[in-house]
Amino acid sequence: MKPDRYQLDDFIADPSFRNWVNQTNAADMQRWEVWLAAHPEKRDLAESAAELIRGLRLERPAVSPALVQAQWEALQPRLQTRPLQPATPRFQTWHMAAALALVCTLAIVGWQVTRWLGPVEYATDFGQVEELTLPDGSHVVLNGNSTLRLHDDWTGEAPREVFLTGEAFFEVTKRQSAQGAVKFIVHTDQLDVEVLGTEFNIRQREQRTRVVLESGKIRLTLTDQPDSLPAIEMQPGDLIEYAGGNRLIQQVTQPTQYSTWKERYLVFDNTPMREIIEILEQDYGLQVTVKDPALLTETLTGKAPTATVDDLLASLASVFEIKMHREDNKVYLE
Repeated sequence: MKPDRYQLDDFIADPSFRNWVNQTNAADMQRWEVWLAAHPEKRDLAESAAELIRGLRLERPAVSPALVQAQWEALQPRLQTRPLQPATPRFQTWHMAAALALVCTLAIVGWQVTRWLGPVEYATDFGQVEELTLPDGSHVVLNGNSTLRLHDDWTGEAPREVFLTGEAFFEVTKRQSAQGAVKFIVHTDQLDVEVLGTEFNIRQREQRTRVVLESGKIRLTLTDQPDSLPAIEMQPGDLIEYAGGNRLIQQVTQPTQYSTWKERYLVFDNTPMREIIEILEQDYGLQVTVKDPALLTETLTGKAPTATVDDLLASLASVFEIKMHREDNKVYLE
């Protein structure tokens, strides 16, 4: 393909362009300077690609062969081919959810059922990011392969409740009643997050839930182990990750790096390739096969674009200096 037809991922994947960015080949440097002078309309796009290339840095830790083999064997069951359910168009998902809620409401008497199969459901396909405004004015950004359920009647003094599967960023609006502040509660399979007014990110995938608080104050209550730990009060900058049982991690972090996905890029901080593969599988519905198990222990520091999954794949292939081949939802790294 000629450079005048390049998109962002094409610039990133071009070895000669990377040589120009990194100033490692005099001939390529001269060639691209001449080309950019003749194509000023492409300079902004080229500079964006160059910024992404400079922002990605590969860290290569010293790892013993025994550890590499052990990690590869542990990851193998998760890398096996599994069927991908076809994506359902957004409007079809909403109508199906609404129809299911109506049937259940008519057929089953019980608040416990209707609160989980409520009349409003928002669902995103793999790789889709959607912004929502809730009945109280609260703002939610829903990541790919995620679902948010709620009742549309938030009048009165009852707590505002939503039920999340997947990942979402919340900006909660404070609300007062005659009895005081009205609670806002996010339910997941493993824990409840009680809010008054705040900004935070929740990610719940495969029996592991991570909550990162940007501002305000929230309280976590474990639902699958209610007697094992008391409620946890979180302050801005706190990160809590819970994987069931007593496997709870609490630390102070830079919270904004965990919600950059809503701005269509990801921030990596010494992140192992195996964790990046989890994102590709869980958020984008890809089936990833890795030829060299040593790749799983290599780490990445920097940021990568996610406007499309192909942008992300091109960035990873470039910085890790590997070959990437994609067939529909199957990706092969070698």
